[in-house]
Parts: sequence; C-alpha cells; structure tokens
Amino acid sequence: MVVVTGVLISFYVEKHRAREYKNNLKNHSLSRLASNIESDLDDSWYNHRLHTFAMDMCVVLLNDYEELRIDRRDSIGKCMGIACKYWTIFMDNPEEYLTLRNSGLIEFVEHDSLIMLLQKKYSSHLLYKQWESLILVNNDHLLQVFNQKTTGVGVTSGYGALRDDVELSNEDFNLIRRRKELSSSYLRDIDESIARDSLILKTIQCLLSEQP
Repeated sequence: MVVVTGVLISFYVEKHRAREYKNNLKNHSLSRLASNIESDLDDSWYNHRLHTFAMDMCVVLLNDYEELRIDRRDSIGKCMGIACKYWTIFMDNPEEYLTLRNSGLIEFVEHDSLIMLLQKKYSSHLLYKQWESLILVNNDHLLQVFNQKTTGVGVTSGYGALRDDVELSNEDFNLIRRRKELSSSYLRDIDESIARDSLILKTIQCLLSEQP
C-alpha cells in the first residue's frame, strides 16, 4: 500500500506540475495577446479618425460643390485630395492567437465567451481587408480625376485647386459618393471591432489578475 500510495502521489504531483506549466504558458500567451489587442485598438482608432475625415470631405464635395466652385476651387482640390489619398491598411497580427489555439492551450482558458469573442475578432479581419481593397480600387479612379482636374498648389493648402476650365462630372461624383459609402461601411465594422476588442482586453486583464 505504501508503494502504491507513493506511486499515486508521484503521479498526481507530476500531473499537477504539467498542468501548472501549461497554465503558466497559457497566461503568458494571454498576456502577449492582450498587448497585441492594445496595438489593434490603437490602429483601429487611427483608422477611425482618418476614414471619418475622408468621409467628411466627401460630404462637403457632395453638398457644397455648387457654392465652392464659384470662388473656392482650392477647397474642392483639398477635399478631393483627402478623399482619394487618405486610406489605411489594418496590420493584422494573429500569430499569438494562432499559437494559443494550435498549441491546445486555449483549452485552459475557462471562459467560453472570451473564446467566442477571439474567434469572431480574427475571422472579421478578412472583412477589413475586403473593404480596404474596394476603397483602394475606388481611390485609384478618384486619384486619376484629381490629377486630371486640379492644378498647382492651392492658396490655403498644398492639395491644388480645381482647374478653371473643368468641372466635376456625374461620374466623378459617383466615385466620391462611392468613397463615402465604403468608408461609412468600414467605419461601422471598425466601431464593432473597437467595442469587441475593448471587451476582450478587459476580460483578459481580469483573468490574469485572478491568477495567484
């Protein structure tokens, strides 16, 4: 009985040590994941500000063009320059999450809602890439219009001014309207990602603070 008991105790101790080791790896991975998510939040807020600014310039062009074309053609050039040149690329960084998932350590994360949020977060990054691709294509066309129809440097900015001998066409306004719609849709998803990432970060921080 002494021998059997000793073997069982030894087995239990080794199993406990192995579990503690994997739990420590899991916590270390969660800590690095939290750092990545903080970076994602910084990127998301930057993207949000930039796309909001570009969208606002599109709104100005769509609503105030007839007034601006009379004596503020440099303002049209500025708005067009921002609309066609301001865009972003979300820098995806899923390595830590993939490591946590593929190593099996995610099984030690005893928080089902956190796992679901993480899965949704990294699957949604593909959607951001699709929006960015659509915006890039539209901006290429809008940039051609900007290069063809603006000249020099504006009085109040370095974006140039709408040339005196041209006006924006319906096709041009369609590109501007398209940019506004794409940025609006992108911003909607960015808003969701900011809310989700903030919740993920708070949950991870709470889990780590509960560890002995």
